[in-house]
Amino acid sequence: MKAEDWIKVEDRLPEAEYRLEEKGYSKGVLVFVREPLGYTVMDAIYDYADGQWYDRNDDIVENVIFWMPIVLPKEERK
Repeated sequence: MKAEDWIKVEDRLPEAEYRLEEKGYSKGVLVFVREPLGYTVMDAIYDYADGQWYDRNDDIVENVIFWMPIVLPKEERK
């Protein structure tokens, strides 16, 4: 993971991969979140239907400032 791998949310959002009705949601990506006392990195999806980020518990994630695709280690890619 390098600094240049992170994409600003204001520059681009992950592409919709899965479709539900007219709008879809992205694959899971890593997100960089601004917290009151620092930062957090977690996996999340972007839902185009309501314009929100969601974590694995379907909770809304606010203050996402960067994201990047999840890339599996070489031995896991098959």
